[in-house]
Amino acid sequence: MGIGAGAALSLARQGSAVAVHGHDAAQSDALAARIREQGGRAIGLGGPIEEPATSFAAVEATLEAFGRLDTLVTSAGIQRYGDAVSTTPELWDEVLDVNTKGVFLVCHAALPHIRQTPAGSVVIVASVQGSASQVACRRRAVDRRHPRGRRDGRGRLGLDAPARPGGDRRRGR
Repeated sequence: MGIGAGAALSLARQGSAVAVHGHDAAQSDALAARIREQGGRAIGLGGPIEEPATSFAAVEATLEAFGRLDTLVTSAGIQRYGDAVSTTPELWDEVLDVNTKGVFLVCHAALPHIRQTPAGSVVIVASVQGSASQVACRRRAVDRRHPRGRRDGRGRLGLDAPARPGGDRRRGR
């Protein structure tokens, strides 16, 4: 189960009506059915998040089904591996279209309606890869002489990445 599915289930358990959107409509429909089986209210929607019409259609379907839109949780994201030489411009565009443009498009479609509610909210879920890389990438990228480079208790090379800008989660700063 992905982060978005977990958020949908949690919100439904707390009484929210949920519009589940995913690239694959069948998967979204299945999760919406699961929520309904558990006594919740949900609809399933699908389509490519990088297409503007997808988000507008999802917002309209949500408004039609539930009458309003109070909260948006967006967690779509994909990962493709490669470096600046092996990554094609098409692959680069695919990642940015889903991970960045998709967030913008759904916010663009939803915010006018969310702003009409007294307590509207938007939650944008981002990958840990926004601030730290995967182990295999980290091992190739970190040089022992780098000021933030370190070895863990088993001799593996790693990188101390702050939990937030200017802070270090391990030291409580």
